[in-house]
Amino acid sequence: MAPSAARRLDDARPLPRLRLVPVPGTEPAYDPPGPPPAPRAWVPAPARPRHLRLVGPDERAPAAAPGAARQARLRVRGFARVLTGVLTGRCPLQRLTPHTTHAVRATIAALRDDLRHRAVTGITLAAANATAPTPTTAEGYLRLTLTGPDRDQAIALRLDHTPSRTRPENPPTWICTAFQYK
Repeated sequence: MAPSAARRLDDARPLPRLRLVPVPGTEPAYDPPGPPPAPRAWVPAPARPRHLRLVGPDERAPAAAPGAARQARLRVRGFARVLTGVLTGRCPLQRLTPHTTHAVRATIAALRDDLRHRAVTGITLAAANATAPTPTTAEGYLRLTLTGPDRDQAIALRLDHTPSRTRPENPPTWICTAFQYK
């Protein structure tokens, strides 16, 4: 026996028929109790910077060489390849020791742990770009595509051309001195 639409709350009582009610033309006016609230002054939102700059503008900085932007992009992309290997677990964190400061390695370790806790199963370098604000500095950004619950990870970094920390007689090397992720 198929249940009918008119009865079925329990087998003994039939359900009442639906009653159609017309929709009111307007809602009743809302009149809150008490005095009206004081008008608030409009405060504009603070201006957000359009670009993230890790190095402040310095008018005395020498102009970068003509191919410096291309070299900066190559250095940032090379660092990104090593970084993605560390974040995916294919390379140990110590692989970054010659390329980073201690504070940056700690930040990368925190990012790696954060990605593990977010159950990220794979990381792909989606975009990388860089500029050369000075001849000895490369600023860049990375966008990593994640497989898992989250889709993207943004990273800003700065590479500085510094003398070797352990052997001053060696030529200067590029070290990641600033690293931010969101």
